[in-house]
This record gives sequence, C-alpha cells and structure tokens, in this order.
Amino acid sequence: QSAAFFDRIKVKASAVTANWVIPQLHFQSSGPWRLYGSGCAGSNGVPQLSLVSIPRVGSVYSYAVSNLPPASGFFVNIFGLSSTSATVGGSAVTLPYSLSTFGAPGCFALCDLAITTYEFAPGSTATYATLIPNEPSLANVTFFNQVYPFDQSYNALNFTSSRGARVIILDASAP
Repeated sequence: QSAAFFDRIKVKASAVTANWVIPQLHFQSSGPWRLYGSGCAGSNGVPQLSLVSIPRVGSVYSYAVSNLPPASGFFVNIFGLSSTSATVGGSAVTLPYSLSTFGAPGCFALCDLAITTYEFAPGSTATYATLIPNEPSLANVTFFNQVYPFDQSYNALNFTSSRGARVIILDASAP
C-alpha cells in the first residue's frame, strides 16, 4: 500500500540468472483527487493545488491554491469535463494544449473550460470551496480543475498555470 500516487514499479534481482514470475499484479486507486500534468512557474514559483475537503455528494468540495503572486491575488479557476480535448477559437484541440502561442511558454491548458470563475486572494494563498448538491446521480462523476494566476509582466499572456486535478465525486456514504 502507498499513501501517495506512483506511476511505476521496479523489480530488481541481485543475481544475473534470476527469473521472476508475477502471474497477477493489481493496482487500485480509490483516491477521489489526484494531480496530473505540469504547471509553469511564475514570480512566486509554480502555482500549487492541494485538497482541503474530499469531493462528496451533499458536501463541500474545497482545495487550496498556493504560490500565487502576492501582488496580484487574482486567478482564473477552471472546472472542466475533459482532460483529453477542448475547443480553442472554434477548433477542436488535443490536451494538454501549449499556451506558448498566447505568450505563455511552458504553460499548458490541461482541461477544457466547462466552467470558469474569477477569484481573488488576499495574498499568495487562497481556498476555493463549492457545494456538491445532494444528488445521488453525481456519485462517480469525474471532472477536472486547473487555475491560472494573473502574474503581471511574467510572460506576454500575464498568466501562469497550475497542474491539473482529476476529481471524482464520492457517494455520500463513501468512507
């Protein structure tokens, strides 16, 4: 078991002639929230997302945003329904989508823009919270989050980007 996410397992044998047989190997990820992709650094480092409260039917889902530029306090908060495709300027694109054509080299859009909100933070950190309705049909729905902090004069776009978060809404009775 591992409390953290991982993307590979290495099996090493000390003898040159060792044989390994692994008839079954199972991986289970029951985590409702995980980061993916990469963010791009701004004047206060790479903006970071961290889970505050688990997404669950009938409860508040919240996450913290850190490494925001302290002078700005403004960021764009994205809720997406896809991490593989989006529409940009009326054309379908594959995600991750490089924002370098918009003046933000090394920054990527990691989810589509289904819902966009504009948030303010009093300093370099903020917490975003939203109520998940008490609707059982929302259990196991997957959506995605990403934030774009305003970082004046850091690049031509004046925005940087966080990593993405894949979010699965848990049933109200889930542990």
